[in-house]
Formats: sequence, C-alpha cells, structure tokens
Amino acid sequence: MNKTAKTVTLALSAAAALCLAALYLPPLQASVIALVERLKDDDIRDVFWKQQMFAFATCGILFLAILNLILWTKRGRDIFASFRSAVNQECAFINQNKKYFIFLLAVYFLGYFTIIRNNFCYIAMDDLSRQLEGDRDWVNWYRYIDEFASILIHTSPRLIDIAPLTQFIALFFVALASFATVQSATNNKMTYKACLASLPIGLFPYFLTNMAYRFDSPYMALSVFACAMPFAFKKNQAAYILSSVIGLLVMCTSYQASSGIYIVLAMFTVLKMILDKENWKDIGKFVLISVLCFVGTLAFFNLTFMEREFKEGSVDERMNVLNVLANVKIYIGLVWSGLGKSFLKALIVLSLFFGLFCTVVFAKQNKIQALVFTVVFYALAMPLSYGVYLAMGTPLWLPRAMYGIGFFVAAALLLIATDVESNKGCVRKISSVLIFATSYCCLAFAFAYGNAQFQQNKYAEFRMALLANDLSKIMSDGTPEETKELLFVNGIDYAPAAESLISSYPLASSCIDRYSTGGRASQNILRALNFLELKSGDSHHLDNQGLPLLLETSFHKIYGSGNKYLVSFKNEPLNVIRTRGFVEE
Repeated sequence: MNKTAKTVTLALSAAAALCLAALYLPPLQASVIALVERLKDDDIRDVFWKQQMFAFATCGILFLAILNLILWTKRGRDIFASFRSAVNQECAFINQNKKYFIFLLAVYFLGYFTIIRNNFCYIAMDDLSRQLEGDRDWVNWYRYIDEFASILIHTSPRLIDIAPLTQFIALFFVALASFATVQSATNNKMTYKACLASLPIGLFPYFLTNMAYRFDSPYMALSVFACAMPFAFKKNQAAYILSSVIGLLVMCTSYQASSGIYIVLAMFTVLKMILDKENWKDIGKFVLISVLCFVGTLAFFNLTFMEREFKEGSVDERMNVLNVLANVKIYIGLVWSGLGKSFLKALIVLSLFFGLFCTVVFAKQNKIQALVFTVVFYALAMPLSYGVYLAMGTPLWLPRAMYGIGFFVAAALLLIATDVESNKGCVRKISSVLIFATSYCCLAFAFAYGNAQFQQNKYAEFRMALLANDLSKIMSDGTPEETKELLFVNGIDYAPAAESLISSYPLASSCIDRYSTGGRASQNILRALNFLELKSGDSHHLDNQGLPLLLETSFHKIYGSGNKYLVSFKNEPLNVIRTRGFVEE
C-alpha cells in the first residue's frame, strides 16, 4: 500500500475512532437505548446495553489501532507477515495430510450418526422453542458470533430449522479441533493411531449433548476449535500469540464453556516439551506467553463486555478464587460418579497409569522428573479442564459445560500414543489396545445416547398427545378466543430405554433431556402439536388446593375450575405379571 493510501486510511481510522469514542458518553448511550426502545416498542436492559456499547467502541478502536500499526510500522508488518505465512503453512499441512482429516470426519460422522439420523429436538425450552419461534436470543450471554453467524447460516434473521446441516458444520469444526490437537501432540507427524487417541475430544459423553443441539451446535463446536487451533502454531511465536488471542476472543463470544480446553492443551504442550528435554528457557517463555494470552484476553472480555451488576439466576457468574477448591471437588465427584462402573472409566484409569509407566520408561530426561511432571499434569489438568467456571459462585453443572474433560482424556491417550512409537514390542501393542478400546467405548456410548434420547422424545410426545386429547375434551367449553391458564405440577420421567442407559452410565441422566419437564417445556410440546397458542401475560403458580379433579388416567391427573387448569403427570407404571413363554393359537 502506497503512502497516500496509508494516510487516507489513517485519517479515516481517526474519524471512525472519534465516532466510536462518542459511545463512551452516557447521554449518547441513553439516546441510543431510547431510540431502540421506540423502534422495538419494548423496554431493553439499560445497564447491559450501555456495557455492550462500551465494549463495541473499545473493540473498534483497538482494531483501528492494530490496523494502522500494521500499515505504518515495520514491526507490525513483520508480525502480520509471519502470521499470514503460518496460516498458509497450516493450510498446506492440512492439504498434505488430508487423509487424516478425512478419517477424523468419517469417524465423527459415524459417532454422531444416531443423533443425526434420529432428528430429534434437544430440550423443549431450547431447540423446540427456537424451532417454533425462530428467536436467536444469544446476545444476552455475550454470544455475538452465534447471533450474527446464525443469520447467514439460516439465511434469515428468523431462525429456520436446517438440521442436520448445522450439525454437519459442527462436525467439521470438531474434526479440525482434533486435527490441530494431534498435529501439536505429534509435532506434525500425523498417524491414524494418534487420530484415534483424539476421539474423546468430540465423542466423550459430555460433548454429545452439545452436538445434539439443532441450533447451537455449530457455535459450540467453533469455540472448541478456536481453543485448540493456536497449538498448531506453537513453533511460531507471533502466530501462536495472535491465534491465541483471536481464538480466545472467539471462544468468549461464541461459547464460554470451552475455556478449559486452552488450559489443558497448554499444560499438555508444556509436559511434552519437558519430556522431550527441550530448553528450559523455551519452556518458560511458552508458559509465560500462554498465561498472559489466556489471562489477558479473558480479563479484557470481562472488563469490556460483562455487566457489573449481578443477575439472579441458576448460574452465579461472579468470579472468586475462593470458590475454586469447592468447585473442583464437585466437578471431580460428578465426573467420577457419572461414569459409574463402566468399561470407559476403567480404561481411562488404566490409560493414566500406563501413561505414567511410558513417561518413565521412554523419557529423554531424568525418569523421576518425568514421573513427577506427569503426575502434576494429571493432578492439575483434570480439574482445570472445567476452565474459568471453577471460579464461579454457582457454575453450570451440566454436560454441555463440562466437556473439557474429553480433552484431558484425549491428552492422556495421546501421551501413550506418541511416547511408545519407537517401541516395537508389547508396550506399543498395549497402548494400541487401550486407545482403540477407549475410543470404541466413546463411540458405543454415542450410539446409545442418540437412540436413548430419541426414545425419550418419542415417549414424551406420546404422553403429551394423550394429554392433548384429554384436555381437548375438558377445555372445549367457552369460545376459542378465550384465554385459559394451563400449568404443570411436574414433568414426565425417563423412558424405559433411557433408564436402561442411565443404569450403566449415571451421567446419562444429565445428558438425556426428559423433554417434557413441566412448565413452559410442556406448553411448547403442546404448541408443536398445534393444540395451543401461547399468549403474553402472567401465569401464577397453582397447586391442587381448591381445584377439583376433572379427570384421572393411568398417565396423568387434570384439575381445573373456570379457566384455570392444572396437570399432574403420573410416572409410576402399572404392575403386571409377566407372561411365561408364548401363547399358542
């Protein structure tokens, strides 16, 4: 770019920066909010949007400053050129090793097959609600990438149901995340064995719930890739720093639960550097850069985007290091108990101990040091896989926020996959068996989960169809325009197929959504059956005191009086003596 063009760019950038800086002024912020409220004919959250205007202005000014640093300074141009070269080299590397990427795509498609084939809505308050109403509503959680990218992906500001295309996009990002992780772990020496070892990244039970979402899955998977991608550039310092900052910002504005992934992979990279006997100065520099990138980027996001006022809700977002130890105990307890007495748990434990053995036997440095550093990695990376959620007052204790543990398991398997490559004996064979068996268990659970969730949805829809039929007889009095109040005491319990999976894997109870959980979820299902249309207004809690019982069946009780109706589901099946053998005609 010639000097004149750069000067024009600088002048335009200065003008744009002044316009953006005006958004810092409270009177202008108030005017913008008032204008939006008039256009929407509805109130919006003043405090939240004032903070977002501050964030947008800050990000815009920083972007303009970086752009001009690149244009006007040699150092800036050199850094940008180095980053662009690293990206081009990475694209070339993927092209040269596309057989491994295609392998990962194929295996992940196989793993997600029952989720995709069964074509169910996951969570009536989420997927079904978006399917019926077309609302995005991600911006309230600072997920701006989701908010704007969804308009392009769904080709409309109003969401339309394009699944499984969304899940195919998510699958692509997960395969890229696995590829980048394997590339980093093997120092660009890709193998099918290492690719198999990376499968818990996308097939570990917790992450399956993220893939089940028809609308959210691409952005959840994007955040996973954004946190794994920087480690493909670890040999290029400038590219690693830039990709880390960009990746962590993408994570923060797409799905924040992936924060633990960056921590696990950074610690795993450090462990590999130590075991490979790399220079301690280089190791220290990598640790310092990783910590500064992580802490600096998340601190910037917290200070610019997040509200200072606490919002009441199921999740307490306020950070305090004093919460960490208590949350670590809960997190480890949930993961350990969730795996039950499964083969998967036993294989993970065996892989961890086998990893200790391999690091001692094949380490290039002092064996005691190798053992100590590996134990430290296990002890820290496992709990830290939950990321910044550990510091929250009340974190989100759901599988869709706990999938960082899959990266820890993948790192443990990659450790034994890469450490024993030079060994041609039984040690290498044992590592192969452990990797294949663990990956197979993840694959088997993925099949079982997709089938169980489908059966659960089918069971819930069957129960709701019976309820709609009974309600249609009871609520038929009055004119169709008359607004009625319909509330639910409880929800529908697990289907027998879901209970079967839960008995083997207790964590399935939190992975499988019961679909009709009462309240708005049940109303959404009835709405999907075209039984009702929801109107605005306040609906107050009711119990059966004062409401007469109108109908009781084997599946539910319906209470009501006037225009108020209350449903109580019955979740205890009838006891029937089992028939012995076959009845001959």
